[in-house]
Amino acid sequence: MPPQQGHKCLQAEAKIQEALEAICLGSVPSTNAAEKKFSISRVLLCRRLKGTQMARHEVHKAEQLLILQEEQALVQWCRQLTIAGYPAVTGQGIQRMNDKDS
Repeated sequence: MPPQQGHKCLQAEAKIQEALEAICLGSVPSTNAAEKKFSISRVLLCRRLKGTQMARHEVHKAEQLLILQEEQALVQWCRQLTIAGYPAVTGQGIQRMNDKDS
């Protein structure tokens, strides 16, 4: 799972996606018009359209240590430990989880 992004980052990414969609659907005639309508850099829009620049969370996807399902399983396991009254993060606890899955 990508790191939690701030509210402003999520809003900016949503605006970018909306502008790209408008350009692709033809409701905005050009990147210049999209720049004015959505207040987004024309250069950024051009790079996204060409595929030379990706969203930040897409760029760093390969650097993630866990796949989404593994991370969700780890979070669920930590919650179960916490509910049971055990500390969620210890070296022995993580080793037990690895042994349990093997």
